[in-house]
Amino acid sequence: RSLTGLMIACGPVFGEHRKAESSAPMASTESEDPPKPKCGEDGGGEEDGPFQTWEDVWAWIDWAWALMDAYGYEYVSSQGEISLANPTGGAIRECDDWGCGYFGSRRDGGRRRHAGTDVVSRAGAHVYAVMGGTITAIGVVYADNAHFNYIQISSGNWTARELYVRPGPGIGLGTRVEAGDFIGHQQPLYELYPGITEHVEVQLRFRGRLVDPGSRIAVP
Repeated sequence: RSLTGLMIACGPVFGEHRKAESSAPMASTESEDPPKPKCGEDGGGEEDGPFQTWEDVWAWIDWAWALMDAYGYEYVSSQGEISLANPTGGAIRECDDWGCGYFGSRRDGGRRRHAGTDVVSRAGAHVYAVMGGTITAIGVVYADNAHFNYIQISSGNWTARELYVRPGPGIGLGTRVEAGDFIGHQQPLYELYPGITEHVEVQLRFRGRLVDPGSRIAVP
């Protein structure tokens, strides 16, 4: 069975073991639910009734995100792949007080997901193009803070954005770049996010669909 097929069948029971750990039910029930089949048995792993705890909600969110990511991998693999250059030469950002750097990590208490992968950088360091193509956009990362910029590179079905990058000399709309070319300097984040690991965020889309750039970037 394909990864996606397995997750569709088994996903609803991923969070089942967490129910006993939670003491804050979302809804009261007058009697216990009947035993539920295990994944692979009759019933296909489906549950009846509403979520019972907040842990169930988070389990379903985690499962849904993983399902979309798995489908994204299968979709991309059937259409063609890409390898990305490292924009800073650094490793993937680990967790700090402001969150984790990997694709899909929780943001704002779980209300949204990290749309990219953070690659560690020194403050103000040189930043390089993750792929070859044409610069199709230079914009601001935050609508309420014009200080931080992103540079977008497009090539065929692929689009990459590198965030927290001040464009370097000669870098503008329509500029052609090759993977590994200098495109600008990392914009320090410590004043806005005290204690954060300095980094450049890379977002990657295939035919408009967000996919994980971290597994495609060569890291030390």
